[in-house]
Amino acid sequence: NQWFLDAGHPVLEIDYAYNDSLNRSMVYIEQKQEEPAPSVYKLPVQVDVYKNDEVNRHSVTIDQREDTLVFEASRKPNLVNVDAQKKLLAAIIDNKTTDQYYYQYNNAPLFLDRHNAVEHFVNNQSSKEKAERGLVAAINDDYSAIREKATA
Repeated sequence: NQWFLDAGHPVLEIDYAYNDSLNRSMVYIEQKQEEPAPSVYKLPVQVDVYKNDEVNRHSVTIDQREDTLVFEASRKPNLVNVDAQKKLLAAIIDNKTTDQYYYQYNNAPLFLDRHNAVEHFVNNQSSKEKAERGLVAAINDDYSAIREKATA
């Protein structure tokens, strides 16, 4: 009934960290929605962890106000892509770095992966060389919506 009987929607803020000594990648997810939304949603989600040319998918459930997802990783992943299938009906504040978005643009498979990366590049183009390189790549993207976003 979290979707049908209550007003509102999930608002998620996502942060990332890597612990060298423990060989673990951590994802911190906070549900930040305010009343009248439920205090906590139960959200099944897929998380892709990219290391070099390897992608490992993990099925998890976000069901706390503050959740920490932990993944074994012998080295820092190139990218951790929460909601890898882009199915969540949520507002997401995804605090990836420009380097992570650049990797996402070039390696994650979905249109929304590239669109979200280009949105980050547009909003951060004055501060990062990779954002500029990402925009140049996006101008030549196969999808017109990506090209338009890059030139907006």
